[in-house]
Amino acid sequence: MEDGSAIRISGAAIGMMFTEQDYGNYHLKLKVKWGKDKHVPKENEGRDSGLLYHGFGEPGSAYAWMNSHEMQIQEENIGDYIAIGDLEIDVPSKPMDGIFYQYDENSALLTYFSAKLYKDDRLVEPVDGFNDSWAKMYVMKYPDKENKYGEWNDIDLICYRDSSIHMVNGTIV
Repeated sequence: MEDGSAIRISGAAIGMMFTEQDYGNYHLKLKVKWGKDKHVPKENEGRDSGLLYHGFGEPGSAYAWMNSHEMQIQEENIGDYIAIGDLEIDVPSKPMDGIFYQYDENSALLTYFSAKLYKDDRLVEPVDGFNDSWAKMYVMKYPDKENKYGEWNDIDLICYRDSSIHMVNGTIV
């Protein structure tokens, strides 16, 4: 990378950056590599970020963020889909063990939508119905194309009309 062409996100604070302009029909490319540090409240969890797209509403209108679609950028989960806030999406997906679903281009479309998982702007602890709510808004990527810790990952988000494609290291996931 050339000097000055990178955005460093430390993870020390929960936040977001967003554009003031709306975009449609685009191909966004990112390179991601994990740093060493971890911070409260996730010091014992995987490093976590995300690419939220097609956001609407004010910052903070959907938990800490805007209503948006998310391409998860989290250790071991790069490429997963999460519905954030007041929206829904249809994704071809198949059941996994338990209640969760995984992307599968040959499966029927299933509808995913945001479910209440937060209280007082904080993620609630797993309780009855927690995983069921999470399963309604979360699609696991397939296949797993994430590189090992310390290596760069190429992230592509392609949006055309009302469709989006998540790619990790050149593969649709």
